[in-house]
Amino acid sequence: MKNVVADWRNRTRSAKSYRIQAEQAAGERDSRLLAEAFFVWLGRLCEQNLRSIVRALSIVAQRLMRFQKEQVALRHEDTVIFATWDKWKARTTVSVRLRAIDRDVDLRQRLPAITFEKNRLKRLGWQRWQSALAWRREVKDATAPRERRLLGES
Repeated sequence: MKNVVADWRNRTRSAKSYRIQAEQAAGERDSRLLAEAFFVWLGRLCEQNLRSIVRALSIVAQRLMRFQKEQVALRHEDTVIFATWDKWKARTTVSVRLRAIDRDVDLRQRLPAITFEKNRLKRLGWQRWQSALAWRREVKDATAPRERRLLGES
């Protein structure tokens, strides 16, 4: 009988230890699955963030390229303007001016860059003045009834 009880005790202990090991293995498996699911979710979230960052960077890159093209165009324009300036400066030294004055030759013939710039500025100023005048007339016409009403009330 003693052997039977000892054998039964050993079997229950081993069954209990197997049950505990199985529960621990199931818990570890569940935690591993949960961790893998979390890392997959986190990876997708990071991927979405990276996509938005890549989109933003591509927009910035496009704007930068456009800006660089504009800068190249401006530099080309500046080069043309300075080349014109250099030609003008080379043609209009002090002695040339004095000779032109002595010979009664019109300096505007020798200084086309100044004439062009003067005419361009006049044209721009005239256009701005005309648009401002038209806007001022519209404002005056729109406020005239109100001003008449206010003057009539006073």
